[in-house]
Amino acid sequence: MRVAAELRKIPRSKEKETMANPYFIVSLIRYLVGSRKDYNIPEFWTKINFPLKERLKKYETFDHTADLGVRVFGQTAKELFANAAYALFDLLTDVKRIRETLGFDLHVEAADREELLVRWLSELLFLSESPGYLFKRFSISHLDQTSLQAVAHGETFDPSRHAFNLEIKAVTYHQVAVKEEDGKWEARVIFDI
Repeated sequence: MRVAAELRKIPRSKEKETMANPYFIVSLIRYLVGSRKDYNIPEFWTKINFPLKERLKKYETFDHTADLGVRVFGQTAKELFANAAYALFDLLTDVKRIRETLGFDLHVEAADREELLVRWLSELLFLSESPGYLFKRFSISHLDQTSLQAVAHGETFDPSRHAFNLEIKAVTYHQVAVKEEDGKWEARVIFDI
């Protein structure tokens, strides 16, 4: 009954998105299998051992002398770099107010992953200052040790809808780190404010 009640709460506009979510489908199957009715569910579906992904927070901040530190998390390296970019813009402004009206192609190269992270964030910071772009979603198509190719989705700054929360002067190399541990990625970067 719990799943049926939850289904009734889903707004029509979100039905397709919810029904396509594999976590929702597995939960629904487990509910149906656990109920005492015969739904003619194939036996192999009843034996699914589907590890639900632990929802990681995208980032957290920490204080650093006259600067602001950010610790970023991701399930993959691509997600880590996307979350780092998200953190940058979330600190700069209210990302919920950013519309996705444009996509900006970016290609960044560096000597290693740490430098790549700094250059990636520095390029995005430059785009927010000079042409005045604000981004909220990042589609990374290629990422290796020394290069990144992505599309940043957002819009140009509109003073009637956007306000800057914080001025970030630069992305620093001080204590920058990118590491993978136990299948999860974590990065540390410090912004000069």
